[in-house]
Amino acid sequence: MKKLPLIIDKFLTLFKWPAATLMVILLPAAINVYKIYPKYIGYNQKIFLLFLAGFCAFFGFKIFQGGGKLRTHFEITAHELTHIFFAKLTFHKVTDIKVNDDGGEMSFEGIGNWLIVIAPYFFPTFCFILMILISALKSYIPVDMHNAVICAIGFFAGYHANTVIAEIHPEQTDLKIVTYPFCLLFLPTANLINFAYIMAFANNGWAGVGKVNQLLLYLTGKYIKDLFSFFF
Repeated sequence: MKKLPLIIDKFLTLFKWPAATLMVILLPAAINVYKIYPKYIGYNQKIFLLFLAGFCAFFGFKIFQGGGKLRTHFEITAHELTHIFFAKLTFHKVTDIKVNDDGGEMSFEGIGNWLIVIAPYFFPTFCFILMILISALKSYIPVDMHNAVICAIGFFAGYHANTVIAEIHPEQTDLKIVTYPFCLLFLPTANLINFAYIMAFANNGWAGVGKVNQLLLYLTGKYIKDLFSFFF
């Protein structure tokens, strides 16, 4: 088991640029899924408006709350927790986490990989946790709370959008580690797909997420076929 993190790290190192290439291939489908998905499954307008209300509520809350050390520490902690989640996901033992006014740092055993480094810039941790909790507690959530749940998903989607916008900048150390060209190729599509997943889950649970995957595969196959037909 001790060698498993090293094996995973080496595999991910080999898969780094193929992953970036895959995201470039998926980009047209990831953009068009927002246009086609509502017609594909019949998107519920009420749910979309509730999701949007929650999304906007986050930015209203942010403006009302203002700055402060508490919010800064929360955002840094959330950032480091995403690093930790992917470290655990790739079987690394986390040894330490530090959070202060200037930033945060987490430590783990082993070499590490690009997925751990770049995770906070595309993975919506709080949305994912909320989606798991909603799935686990679905039978216990009262019907009159369903609208609030949709708003909560939108709220944390807003948090993720704000985090991505705020943290992706030229001085960000993590981005330097994985290199800017890789970030440019990987992050836009990764974020578009994850936001599509979040919105689809709000509308139709994990079945909606599955429909997004089906649509992405269908559209990508269609675009590749059209491209080959154009040249050959």
